Amino acid sequence: MTRGAPAALAGLLAGALLSGCGGSPPATGNDSGPADGSVGGGAPARTASAPEFRGAPLGLGSWQYQEMGGEAAAAFGPPASEARFIIHCDRQTGQVRFVRAGSISSGAGTMRLVSDRGSITLAARDTDSAVPEVEATLPAGADFIREVGDDHGSRFGVAIDDGKLLVMPDDPAIQRALSGCRAR
Repeated sequence: MTRGAPAALAGLLAGALLSGCGGSPPATGNDSGPADGSVGGGAPARTASAPEFRGAPLGLGSWQYQEMGGEAAAAFGPPASEARFIIHCDRQTGQVRFVRAGSISSGAGTMRLVSDRGSITLAARDTDSAVPEVEATLPAGADFIREVGDDHGSRFGVAIDDGKLLVMPDDPAIQRALSGCRAR
């Protein structure tokens, strides 16, 4: 059963925003790893080009911008459905949270974010929300955040572990949500 788009967006955003309350970045499942959400022991794994986009169709849906409790978020999803992906600026922690509908069988894994300029792989974990979601974080000042915020007219993609890439169009809602974090 699907709900109306505004109610679905508000519900998923509320869950995503509330699951991040507490002032500290989410656990990545690797207590000895870096606090920046990266994979391994250093900087997040990056690639310089995005071959994943070759021939990949755009996902069904559109972006919506919303502010809840002073926090900016951009959510992507089909009409009259739950959001499939959320970019949330957590101004208090200076982190950008990426929340994707779905789950990781082991509870922790990776989230791959792809733009036309390249990709980055982050440590990810299942959230504690009622709707199955996977989240990853990245500092608001990270190069990848700046590139996505400045990359107008391109595509953006996300995949959990080695799963299928959800490809989404660029939208002003993305830049608007990220601009609040970058201005911090």
